[in-house]
Amino acid sequence: MSDLDTNHKLAYSETNSISIFPISQATNAKFIDLYFRNTALFFIQKGSKRVLIAVQGEIVGQEGDLMIFPSGTMVTMENRPVLNEDYRAVGVSFAHDLVGQVFTRSHTPKAIADIQILRDDPYRPNDILELTKATVSNHNLPESIRERRLLEPLIWLREQGVILPTHTNEQPNSSCDVCC
Repeated sequence: MSDLDTNHKLAYSETNSISIFPISQATNAKFIDLYFRNTALFFIQKGSKRVLIAVQGEIVGQEGDLMIFPSGTMVTMENRPVLNEDYRAVGVSFAHDLVGQVFTRSHTPKAIADIQILRDDPYRPNDILELTKATVSNHNLPESIRERRLLEPLIWLREQGVILPTHTNEQPNSSCDVCC
């Protein structure tokens, strides 16, 4: 997590299967050869996120958008604040076993490196973020119920047409050459 601005971390929540971490930056920050071991979602709250990847070229997410990074991807990523305000996002990282419970092998993407984006309009991804945060922070839930509720964001993604790999790759995917 040190690659994702731990100096400005406001709060961090996690279970055995999911981590939620806010990201805040006052200036542009560029991360080169950033590797995602687990599936990572970035809910952009303020500013924009620019991603460069050889397979897809440039992808830009704006305020309100959700960017989805499958496990095993390596990218160059730039977080860009807006004038007189910090860049803000919430990252959510899912363990391989949760992803595997929702996405079957028949849903394997064409290229594991495919970064996917759901736009604020019409998808409203922040609704699913709020549900996820509420589930993680509710310590009165039995662990078995919490784990089932944490599948909901992944099911929601699947229903929106998102495809995630179910196998794990502990090394960066060689087809994910970073372009600049």
